[in-house]
Amino acid sequence: MLFVNDLYMPGVPSWLGHVERDFDGMGLADWVFPGFMFMVGMSIPYSIGNRMSRGEAKADILKHILVRSGSLLIIGVLMANSRNVNAEYTGMTKSLWSMIMYTGGFLIR
Repeated sequence: MLFVNDLYMPGVPSWLGHVERDFDGMGLADWVFPGFMFMVGMSIPYSIGNRMSRGEAKADILKHILVRSGSLLIIGVLMANSRNVNAEYTGMTKSLWSMIMYTGGFLIR
């Protein structure tokens, strides 16, 4: 998902990126988000069913869902705003901020 939005570089085949607005068609990048949403949507019932079959309480399952959703929202806000980092206020460059933020995102469990 992160990779397909950065495919606008010299030498990359046009079918890998998004198609133009006035063109009737789809490139590989246009299939990534719907495919991701389908896979996530299909995994949710299996994940909840697996936790229920192990005997976890519904309150614990709900707590897990809320914590996971909240952490994903926080990661999304940090990622979306990483290009707006002001080195004067933070004391670090955008690259350093992004490296720390992505490392922290990968370490969240």
